[in-house]
Amino acid sequence: MARGTLTRADYYSGKCGPIHGHLEEGAIVEFLQYRAEGTCFVRSAGRTIDADPCPSERKSDFRLEVASVTETWIHLVVSGKAAGWLRVTNATARIVAREF
Repeated sequence: MARGTLTRADYYSGKCGPIHGHLEEGAIVEFLQYRAEGTCFVRSAGRTIDADPCPSERKSDFRLEVASVTETWIHLVVSGKAAGWLRVTNATARIVAREF
């Protein structure tokens, strides 16, 4: 798996559940994604964890080394036959309006 990614299968698998324990000082914690449930997915030592609280909420305990980058992806389906994902950048798409 590429650094900083979380596959759809892993997201919905339930195998990224919370764990009880602690991290050693200096451990690398890779932020993956906020969740609507108020937690977030992080990865440390190759293990993806549903963190509660999120490390970003504990600024006194964690130091940010690299700012996270939010990407927008669009799932495209063409005539019900072909499907794929498009990463939205200035070179690939133009956002004219957004609704949620």
